[in-house]
Amino acid sequence: MTEEPVPKKGLPYGAQVAFGFLLPIGALALGFLGLIVTGGMAGQWSSLGVIISGVAGLFLFLGGVALASKRGWKGFLLGLLLAGALVLLLIGTCFAMLWRLGR
Repeated sequence: MTEEPVPKKGLPYGAQVAFGFLLPIGALALGFLGLIVTGGMAGQWSSLGVIISGVAGLFLFLGGVALASKRGWKGFLLGLLLAGALVLLLIGTCFAMLWRLGR
């Protein structure tokens, strides 16, 4: 008799990458939406709120990378790193544009 292969538990590799990619992008969007709402309610923009949002996002991202590395979730880690690179490019571009406009 031949034994049937046991299906692996968990998401397929591509779904892990997609989930790892969409999670930080969605968190970044929610963070900036929160800044827009609170800044609009206060009637002024605070650079401190932007800094706090960025630092909190960085700590959450590093925690996600550490967790994915520790547990061996290679697809999720790849998605996180791809999203992190994209977010870094977006934030760098926005910072450069605001720096140039402020001069």
